[in-house]
Amino acid sequence: MRIFRFEDGESFKTLGGLIRWVVWPKTGAKNVTLHYAVLEPGQVFASHSHKYSEDVITVIQGKGRIKSDKQVHEIEAGMVVYVDAKEPHEVTNTGDVPMIMIGSQGPPDLDLYRRSGKL
Repeated sequence: MRIFRFEDGESFKTLGGLIRWVVWPKTGAKNVTLHYAVLEPGQVFASHSHKYSEDVITVIQGKGRIKSDKQVHEIEAGMVVYVDAKEPHEVTNTGDVPMIMIGSQGPPDLDLYRRSGKL
């Protein structure tokens, strides 16, 4: 067992907003990840997809919009979004407070970590 703090996660800023990789392959995770994300009002987490990973995004605070190539949904605190592997998705904070989310992928998107140069 290991215990982590969100603020100790590895910082990743490539796609927009503040992302911290908390549980990921560098911490020993083999089958699942956990990321902490903060989007300031108006910020966008750019469209991306995960070739073989499913993504679960839990909105902890704030509200926004998530869109794929076919759909747009309004989301807010207390909602959970499931994204299929290969499905493009983009998140925008449409509120006036920081939007805080927890993301989890399974299996880990190793290509994402490799592209960042951190794995």
